[in-house]
Amino acid sequence: MQKYITQHNLSTLLDTLIKNGTRVVAPRMNVGIPLYEPLKNSGEMVTDQLPRRSAKEAFFPVCEDIMCYEKEGQQVKLTDIDPTRLLGSPTICSGVGAGVPEGGSMTL
Repeated sequence: MQKYITQHNLSTLLDTLIKNGTRVVAPRMNVGIPLYEPLKNSGEMVTDQLPRRSAKEAFFPVCEDIMCYEKEGQQVKLTDIDPTRLLGSPTICSGVGAGVPEGGSMTL
């Protein structure tokens, strides 16, 4: 059985999550291009256009350090990165999949 949420209730939910400190990622306009980015409020979410890139870009860096090294003479010291620096606040990704018609509802 499918369940639906109206656009109004989705906006209320997202605004509440954002207000409570949850990072909400959804399609939003950036210089005229819809991209997955963190929202400041639900009104920024674009529901009538598909984003140009994957939602993965909002969660995984294009480039990241996996190890550091120091060399002194013939000695090399390897150090793993601190994995806690990659962890941020809880994140919700919205708007992945079909668009929501204005005033319509979204299947959950």
